[in-house]
Amino acid sequence: MLKNKTKAFIVSALVGMQGVLLLILSIDRDFSYKRFFVQTHLLVNFLVLFGISLIFLGFQLVRSKKNAWVIALTTYLVLSVLFILNYFIGKSMALNREFFYKTLNLLFLLTIIFLLLKWRKIYKVKSDLNSLRSGLFIFAISLLVILIYGTSGFMLMDKTDFHQELSLTSSIHYTVDQFNLTTSPLKPYTRRAHLFIDSLSTISFFALVYGILALFQPIRFKFEDQSSHRKLIESLLMKHSSESEDFFKLWPQDKKYYFNNDYSAALAYKVSNGVALCLGDPIGDKSKYNKLLKQFIDDCYINNWHVAFVHITDNNLKLYEKLGFNLQLIGQEAVVDLNHFKEQTSTNKYFRNIKNKFNNQKFTTEMLMPPHDNFIFDRLKEISDEWLSIPGRSERGFAMGYFTKEYMDQCGIFIARDPAGSIQAFINLIPADFNNNEATYDLLRHTNKKISNINDYLLINFIDYLIENHYQVLNLGLSPLVGIDKETNDSDSRLINNLLKLVYANGNRFYSFQGLYRFKSKYEPKWQNRYIAYQGNSIRGFAKAMNGLVRAMKIKI
Repeated sequence: MLKNKTKAFIVSALVGMQGVLLLILSIDRDFSYKRFFVQTHLLVNFLVLFGISLIFLGFQLVRSKKNAWVIALTTYLVLSVLFILNYFIGKSMALNREFFYKTLNLLFLLTIIFLLLKWRKIYKVKSDLNSLRSGLFIFAISLLVILIYGTSGFMLMDKTDFHQELSLTSSIHYTVDQFNLTTSPLKPYTRRAHLFIDSLSTISFFALVYGILALFQPIRFKFEDQSSHRKLIESLLMKHSSESEDFFKLWPQDKKYYFNNDYSAALAYKVSNGVALCLGDPIGDKSKYNKLLKQFIDDCYINNWHVAFVHITDNNLKLYEKLGFNLQLIGQEAVVDLNHFKEQTSTNKYFRNIKNKFNNQKFTTEMLMPPHDNFIFDRLKEISDEWLSIPGRSERGFAMGYFTKEYMDQCGIFIARDPAGSIQAFINLIPADFNNNEATYDLLRHTNKKISNINDYLLINFIDYLIENHYQVLNLGLSPLVGIDKETNDSDSRLINNLLKLVYANGNRFYSFQGLYRFKSKYEPKWQNRYIAYQGNSIRGFAKAMNGLVRAMKIKI
């Protein structure tokens, strides 16, 4: 039983081979059986353009593009009808070599039609308007074919059609410089030379059109208005039980939203490197999750996107597995029970010493509510820039916020001041109004002055503030790669785990995974697993999903 990819490749190869053959026929005037393959005068005049188009069509068919299937089927039906009318209807037929090649050509056309109809269900993929790389690749292929076609044509037709010797270098030059900016125009002396010059200009024009489309199609996503969808997401978060970190489905505003038919459940996602990355679990009516995910997966398939769910909880793992996703633990989140911390953890010697140390030095803390004036913002930015200046630190988007005026003016900012009243550290409270029990922070930053343990001092007092405002828990965020030592029987999963363990053990050069874990462990949190669910082969699918995630989190400020 052939796989869908194999079927698509077979049809694509047949169509592409015919395109290559037509290019050969357009250049080689001595090809013995040319008259058996070229059916009409119209086709002769546009032989090169038609050959290029078939090669391009082959690239689209191998990707199971639906539009390519429609165009291919229509094209080959028309060709077959024209061929039959020209060579078989009302003509005397003799069993000779000419009849053999005509019949062979017709059978080739009918075979492609048969395969297109037989395997029609595999052609579901729509054009991916966000895939700049794919468009540029097609454009580059078009330019390469133009270069090969033009160079070969000039060299083969030199003395006969242009009455002068053309070297490889000069042929390339004339192909590239079609507007004669640096060369004198070549004078064609034969009808075929005129046809060649015209065809070269024609395919160059179409290649330019392809290139412009490829360059401008991806811009559409950037300018789509998502504000109405964000309001719907906010209403779902308020109506249904949600985690405080679901705020990042709303911010940064780099995500699109996918709803079920009655808008009772939704996903927040971003397409990166051909992967539709969903942030966290679905939100909304849990009874609708199964149908929502199936619809989303189907729509991603027809857009030629892989699907991955990033930073998901234990709550829906069976659903992801049922839908064919592989699961990989990527770390654990530290969630602190605030009352337990206040009554027990904070009374240990370490935290008592921290608090006494900074109180004796006359440090103070306070919560600043938005909007923040320019003086405060400028000071916070100075601290943030100092913090980011340390190697290995950088801003990230998609699953977290990054320092901007717009972001800070949404958040309460808890600060630590030195005896002179200068702010030395800050932490932001995520404005997750839909969850008043769980608090989450995103940015915990301090100056580069040697003020040891200021992060702990800030957090201890931040927890006091949260308790006073009736919060129950504080999410300290993800500790990447924590907990990945879990044994597994699957060889691919075991290999991925071993690679992640290697990163964890040797990552301190750029990012202290172990240091982050030790810092959070002091607060005696409850550790909660976080996973990534991805499609495809275990290793390759995981690598593709992670590559997409890394690209999605990169920002330009």
